[in-house]
Amino acid sequence: MSTVTVKPSAVAISAAVKCISAGGILRMPKMGVFPRSLRVMCSKLSESLEVCAKESVIVPNKLGDCPFTQRVLLTLEEKQLPYDLKLVDLRNKPEWFLTISPEGKVPLIKLDDNWIPDSDVIVQLLEEKFPEPPLATPPEKVSVDGTDQALLNELTAFNDYLAQNGPFINGK
Repeated sequence: MSTVTVKPSAVAISAAVKCISAGGILRMPKMGVFPRSLRVMCSKLSESLEVCAKESVIVPNKLGDCPFTQRVLLTLEEKQLPYDLKLVDLRNKPEWFLTISPEGKVPLIKLDDNWIPDSDVIVQLLEEKFPEPPLATPPEKVSVDGTDQALLNELTAFNDYLAQNGPFINGK
């Protein structure tokens, strides 16, 4: 196990967010190398959050290539929350890790003395607990130009057609 304390860089965060927003693939600098002696300074938390992440299969003691972990780490970086990164070799899972994560999955974060798995749940809880800056999509931006409504209209029309002319099973 390796522990890394990370301090976000505004330039790095901005580049990462722009890359992901543009649909690109985020490539961590130098195979995921983070400075080991930096600590996030933030008044939101008195102590660092513990985060378990996949260790690289190629280079030991480096961040692995898990996009779910990257999503959680980007959220922590953008919200400027301090965290201690614990790298876990998923090919040889340590006993302490299986104790806190019986399924042996990453990412995993400790919030309020509870270990939380699943990146969707983690990001949602971070958004609720630390709302500033808001990272959730604003409700007015969720539907782009009514495309959701157009799809719903098409599916409703198709469902009505099947109800009147169906069922279509085995070509009948």
